[in-house]
Amino acid sequence: MRNYLRDDLPRVREILAQMPSPTGHAYDADQIIAESLRDQPDGVFVAVMNGEVAGIAVVLFDAWFAVAYLDYLIVNPKFHGQGVGSVLMEKSLAWAKEKGGRVFHTDTAHDNEVAICLYRKHGMTVCGRIPNFFRPGIDKVILARDLEKANSARMVTAVTEK
Repeated sequence: MRNYLRDDLPRVREILAQMPSPTGHAYDADQIIAESLRDQPDGVFVAVMNGEVAGIAVVLFDAWFAVAYLDYLIVNPKFHGQGVGSVLMEKSLAWAKEKGGRVFHTDTAHDNEVAICLYRKHGMTVCGRIPNFFRPGIDKVILARDLEKANSARMVTAVTEK
């Protein structure tokens, strides 16, 4: 696990090219990385396995509200099931706490069961849903975790899922 390096971009492009976006549009790795490094240069992390970039996480921190937002967490399909997502989550949560974060949140498509399971495994709770957010029939699920409570697995009262 380490911070993103400029030399990682070709591999990040390859990973994003393999991943479906809930909007149906292709990810633009160059734009994602450029915006992420502009907005939060110390919040872009890569997981490396056998010398290869296995995944990337981008976390943004809002100091005014002391809230961290997991903007991206993407694992190369070749490394699925090997704990890469968990390592990226642990790093992202630790970084948010180091920044003084009170709340950690993210969102994903309602049918992204792998991501939702990963987020729940790391103490996040579904606390909202926006119908048709990404496109017709693809809802956005919002998940959050209170970073101030030890071992907190619940945020606010969870919204009942569809």
